[in-house]
Amino acid sequence: MSSDPGANQSIMGEPGWEFTLFAGELNRGLAALDGDYQSFLDGDVDAGGDSVNDPVNDLVHRLAVSRAIVGRIGRILSPDATSEAFGSPGQSGNPDAARKLARSIVTVFSTMLQWGRDARSAVVDSQWQTVYGALANFARQPLRQISAFANDISAKAEVMRAELEQGRSPSAPPSIALEIAVDAGDLATLSNVIAAADVVPRPARKKTRFPRR
Repeated sequence: MSSDPGANQSIMGEPGWEFTLFAGELNRGLAALDGDYQSFLDGDVDAGGDSVNDPVNDLVHRLAVSRAIVGRIGRILSPDATSEAFGSPGQSGNPDAARKLARSIVTVFSTMLQWGRDARSAVVDSQWQTVYGALANFARQPLRQISAFANDISAKAEVMRAELEQGRSPSAPPSIALEIAVDAGDLATLSNVIAAADVVPRPARKKTRFPRR
């Protein structure tokens, strides 16, 4: 779709314009990040990463940040937000709200991508390198899920638009539901890598004292 803002204005009188506008804004935002996204999937490492002096606490912090990023999607796509953007049944949506919704999802994608790149480029001792490499992979599935969502809603918006123009009811209306999550396999890999590297201190075993008789 055209990146010309005037093109967005021209579609607003067309059937299903809210979804077309949203899909166009979303795909344009993701397209701007595609080079960095493909580089990340290829395993490229950015130069000049941050030095990590306390990997254990840093790892805990990075995991918490990743959970927070993933959790944003539920708030962005709340019922109130989607109703304002796409309209209640029988009502038109709000173009500014639709654009804001799309841009917010792009921001989650961008933030998750940067999180993964930062984890992969972190400067750590050699025994931690495989751990941080496995950690960076946590970003892969959420990024792929957002990308797939954008492609799916774009395709369905086009089909719906054509059906409405023909006076037909949409056979498969676009769904705005999106759930993203870290892949369970990537989580298991991280746990295995940490165990194999034996880098996390184990709590000291307490001696059991038996009462004397």
